[in-house]
Amino acid sequence: MVFSQPLTFSPSKILEKSIEPDYYSTEYIFISNNTDSPLTVNFNLFSADVPSEWSATGCTNTFCYIKLPDDGTFGMLEPDGQGYMSINLAANGTEGTGEVSFIISVEEIPEFSDTLLFIYSSQNNTDTIQQSWAQINFSQQVIHIFLDDASVGSRIRMYNLSGEIVLNAPLEKITSFSLTSFTRGIYFVAVRREDGKELVQKILVV
Repeated sequence: MVFSQPLTFSPSKILEKSIEPDYYSTEYIFISNNTDSPLTVNFNLFSADVPSEWSATGCTNTFCYIKLPDDGTFGMLEPDGQGYMSINLAANGTEGTGEVSFIISVEEIPEFSDTLLFIYSSQNNTDTIQQSWAQINFSQQVIHIFLDDASVGSRIRMYNLSGEIVLNAPLEKITSFSLTSFTRGIYFVAVRREDGKELVQKILVV
């Protein structure tokens, strides 16, 4: 069976990223349905070759995982609809290189498969600015929390403008939460350590 390329990838199917050893990185590859029909797009982890000292998790537009996922779905993408995959990575103060790749498949076109590849390189730079003990990154309706030390027992609490807690959970070194089911509006995200240190950031869910 001959078929045209049903999916397009942005910025490309191969993403290369150089990061500082103490820098937390979240990189996205967007996948668009290039046909006139809805497509159910899935993925399987093909390989994950990264240094053992590194921490890595993954997200799609439908779910965030506490580690690199073995498989999952982007759901059904309508014509011109778009999904994404992100890799959230911390080199944890080490230098090295790593690759993570996924096989992308389409249920409606069993003959089709393609590959997403994330390539990372971590090298020391003496001009690197010391990072905060925690970072909050909110993008594409997903909140990513990066900690420099997960052993001190940190939690996330998220409040709406009425002061109600809408999210309360412990944190790993890298933790991600999808907020696609949350009501549109302004929220306050608080990351707090057992020793009392707290980082607060305001976000807008749309």
